[in-house]
Amino acid sequence: MTTFLTPEDLYNLTGLKTKPGQVRWLQERGYRHEVSALGRPVVLWAEVERHLIGAGGTPRKSAPKLEFLKNNEVRHGAS
Repeated sequence: MTTFLTPEDLYNLTGLKTKPGQVRWLQERGYRHEVSALGRPVVLWAEVERHLIGAGGTPRKSAPKLEFLKNNEVRHGAS
């Protein structure tokens, strides 16, 4: 494995073929990256691993609080 994602790796990660689209996708999800002089996003494999295991970076949204739904179901179920 190389240190940096290949163009194919970037496509597999983002699902996007265009360089600007890939950069936007990475930015929106908080991936640390650089952009080469050719406009290609440059991403370390270590950054992908860090991001996917949740070690730092952009905090993930907390899970939805379902208490309201549970309480609402009880009321409707009792009718």
